[in-house]
Amino acid sequence: MTGEQIYNEVKHIENKWGKGKRTNNNASENQEDTRGRGGKIQKQKRNTTEEEGSSSQVNGQNGVYWKKFNIWYRKLKYWRHNPVPHCIDFMHVEKNVAESIVGTLLHVPGKTKDGLNARLDLAELGVKPELFAMQDEDKTTLPPAGYTLTNAEKDIFCETLHNIKVPEGYCSNFSSLVNLKDRKLIGLKSHDYHMLMQEFLPIAIRSIMHPPTRYAIIRFCFFFKSICSKEIILKKLDKMQAELVVTLCLLEKFFPPSIFIIMIHLTVHLTREGCIAEETITEETIAFFSEYHKSMETIGIPPGKHENYENEEGKPLSAGKSSEVSAELFQKAHLYVIQNTDEIVPYIERHKQVLKTENPGKRIAFLENEHSKSFAKWLREEVERELAIDKESVSETVRWISYGPRATVVKYDAYNINGYTFRTKCHDGKVYQNSGVSVEAIDLHISKEVATTRQAYYYGVLQEIWVLDYRFRQIPLFKCDWVNHKSGGVKRDKLGYTLVDLNNLGHKVDPFVLGSQALQVFYVKNPVDKKLSIVFKTPPKNYKDTYDEVDEEFSTVIHHRNDNVLPLVDQRDLANESRDDYYRKDCGENIVVNLDSSSDNNNSDSYSTSQISTSEEIDYDSPEPPKSLLKWYHYLSDEYKDNGRFWGSKSGCNESDVKPSWKDIKKA
Repeated sequence: MTGEQIYNEVKHIENKWGKGKRTNNNASENQEDTRGRGGKIQKQKRNTTEEEGSSSQVNGQNGVYWKKFNIWYRKLKYWRHNPVPHCIDFMHVEKNVAESIVGTLLHVPGKTKDGLNARLDLAELGVKPELFAMQDEDKTTLPPAGYTLTNAEKDIFCETLHNIKVPEGYCSNFSSLVNLKDRKLIGLKSHDYHMLMQEFLPIAIRSIMHPPTRYAIIRFCFFFKSICSKEIILKKLDKMQAELVVTLCLLEKFFPPSIFIIMIHLTVHLTREGCIAEETITEETIAFFSEYHKSMETIGIPPGKHENYENEEGKPLSAGKSSEVSAELFQKAHLYVIQNTDEIVPYIERHKQVLKTENPGKRIAFLENEHSKSFAKWLREEVERELAIDKESVSETVRWISYGPRATVVKYDAYNINGYTFRTKCHDGKVYQNSGVSVEAIDLHISKEVATTRQAYYYGVLQEIWVLDYRFRQIPLFKCDWVNHKSGGVKRDKLGYTLVDLNNLGHKVDPFVLGSQALQVFYVKNPVDKKLSIVFKTPPKNYKDTYDEVDEEFSTVIHHRNDNVLPLVDQRDLANESRDDYYRKDCGENIVVNLDSSSDNNNSDSYSTSQISTSEEIDYDSPEPPKSLLKWYHYLSDEYKDNGRFWGSKSGCNESDVKPSWKDIKKA
C-alpha cells in the first residue's frame, strides 16, 4: 500500500490514551473496565458476545485493521507522500543472517537451523528425499546435506578465521572469537558479523563445502558487500535485485526451510528500502554538536587516534633513530622524491628532450636509463643557473628539492599517515598486521620503440620507514619488498580476488614509495593454495569530504565499491528442472541425533515417519511405545487428537481425545 492509501484508512481513527473505559473505534470490546478499590481498574468479562469482525470496522468501513493513527501521518504532512515510509536496519538484518548461516554450517547447538525437526519437515513436505532422517537401532542419523561440513572442514573453517590478522582498528581480533576446540564462534557482535559476512566468510569456505552450496553463500555475501558500498550506481540496483532473487532461490534449494526466518526475507527489500544512512545521520548530528561546542573539552571520550594533517608529512608513532645508509639507496630515495614532485614535472620533460637531442637515434629504453642516472645532478645545476639569473623564478619547493636532503636518514618503526597506521614487518606483532602496502602507479612499457602507459596496483610489505629532511619540510618514504608482477606474482581469480605470492619478489631497483602515496592492505592466506595470499584493502579511518570540511570517523568499515565478481549460476538451476546437488556424496559423516536430547533447535512440532527407515522390529501391541520411536508416537498421537476423523476413517477409532494405541496406528 502507498502512503496515501494508508493515510486515507487511518485518518478517521481517534487515538485513546490512558486508563479507563476503552473503545476500539466505536467497536465493542469483550471486556469492560470498572473501578475497584483504590481507583484500580478491574477487568470484567461481558456475558454478551459481539459480532465477529466488528473490531475491524472504522467509520463504517469494512476490512480496516488499523488501531492507531500514526504520529508521523498526523504531524508530518509530507509523510504520506514518501515513496518509502519506513527503514530497515541493515546491520541488524546482516547480523541475524550471518548468525543463522554460520550456526548452520558449524552445526552449533541452539544456533543451527538444521536438525531432526527440520529433516522431518522435509519428509512431511515430500521434498529432498535424500535428506530424510534415518532410524538405525537406537540412534537417528541425518544424511549430509550440501551445507554439512565434516570435522576436518570445520577445523579448516575455524583455523582460517583464527589466523586472520587485520590492521589496528579494522575489526575485532578474530583469534579471540574462534573456539578451535568446540569448532564454533563465540562473542561476536554486530560489527564482527558485518566483517564476517562481507569479507571473511567467503574466504573461510573457499576450499571446503559442496561447490554449488559454497557459491550460493558467496553470492549472498557479495550482495551485502555491494549494497553496503559507499558508491552505488542506481542503474545497477535492478540487476542487483534480480541477482538476489536468484541467490535466494539457490539458498532455498540447498538449505532447509527452517533457515528462512524473517531476516532472510527482508533482504529482498534492502535494495530499495534498506538504508545505511542511520549512521550517517548520527555522524552528521555529532559533527554539528562538535562544531557547536568546539571550544569545550569532552569528558570520558578519548581523542581520535587518527588525525588529518594539512601537509603530507604525517606523524611518527615511535622514537626516531638517525642512521647512515648506503649512497646507492640514498640516491634512489632522493630520485623517487624528485620524480614524484608535481613542480618538478616540467624539468623532467625538459631533461628528456635534452637527452634526445644529445643522443639522436638512441632507443627509448636507453634514454630512460640515462634520465634516471643523470637527472638529479642535472636538476641541481639547472636550478642553480636559474637562481643566478632570477631568484624569484624558482619556487621554494623546487629550490630545496633540487638541493637534496640531509645526509642523515631518520628511521621509524611506526607511522601514521593518510588515516592509516603503518608498522614495519618486524614490529607487526602477533595480533595485528599493519605492514601491508599498496600503491597505484603508472607503468611504462616499451615495445618496438613504442612507449605505452597503463595503470596498475603494486603490493608489498613494509620493511623500513625513512624520513628525508629537505630543510623546508620532512618527507616520509616507505622502503618495501614488492611482489613481482611480471613473473606471476599477482593474479586475479574468477571471484575477483587479488592473489599475491609474497615470496616472489621483484622491482628491487625501485623499493621506495612516498608515505602520502601508500595505501594500506592486509594479506590472508589462501586456503586453496598456501603459497598465495588474498589481498584485502583497508579504507582510511579519516577522510575529508570534497563538499565538507568536517572530519568524520566511521566505526564501521565501508568500502568504496565492491570489486568482486558473482559466481556464475548453472543454467540448469535457472530452468524448470534443476540438478539434484543439494546433498553431498563425498561426505562419509552423518549427523547423529539423540532422541532424548533437546539439542534440536527447530521448534517445529511437525514429524513424519513416511521416509524413516528402521531396522528395529516394532511391537505395536505393547502398552508403551519403544524408546527409539517416542517422538513419532507423540506426532501420531497429536495428529489423532487434532484430526480425529482422519484416524477414525482409517482405523475405526472413535473420535476422542484418547491417544491411540500402537495397534490403532498399525491399522491406520
